[in-house]
Amino acid sequence: LFLQVQRVGRAKDAMLIVDVVEVMAAQGIRGALIEADHFDGEDTRVDAHAPKPIEMQFLQGWTSFRHQLVTKHLNIIPEPDKKMQLAIYDLALMLGSRGSFANDKFQTLAEFIHELCHPECDYLVLLNGLKTVRAILYLQPDKDALALRLKKTDPKRVAERQELEYRKMEANAAPADAETQDRFFVTLQAQIARLGGVELV
Repeated sequence: LFLQVQRVGRAKDAMLIVDVVEVMAAQGIRGALIEADHFDGEDTRVDAHAPKPIEMQFLQGWTSFRHQLVTKHLNIIPEPDKKMQLAIYDLALMLGSRGSFANDKFQTLAEFIHELCHPECDYLVLLNGLKTVRAILYLQPDKDALALRLKKTDPKRVAERQELEYRKMEANAAPADAETQDRFFVTLQAQIARLGGVELV
């Protein structure tokens, strides 16, 4: 229902629906999936009991969250065909930073890699998870955070560098720091390998 209302440009009404569902859940009301007919007359309603792939569940939730964040605070609407790439980019920045919650020793990243190594992990989840771990090596969030603290760079240059490196990853080109064997890069590479990156590959 939230997604369908959102699609017709009623973002405020969609958020009210979220508030209502949260209140219902707090009161212990558990019902079937709320459905709404599409406005174009097509019967494409979702079967509440049909299982969804894990990747689809994550992508739908992440897309909704990102849409609310960027449209309300940055006035940016991501292109539809770039949604998964943006999700991978964001995850890499979060999981690759020891400044993220419960990740000061890369413990959240370690758990992420561990789940990807599970024998029953969905193939598409594994593929995009592997891309996320690769992206961490390209983006190196902690290196940029340190440079910002030491005032050796600025947020604009950090964003430009990270976007350039991410494009390199998408083109299967080597990271800039891999060619020079930058100490920070080599250390990060070793840390990811110890966390299970070798088994993941």
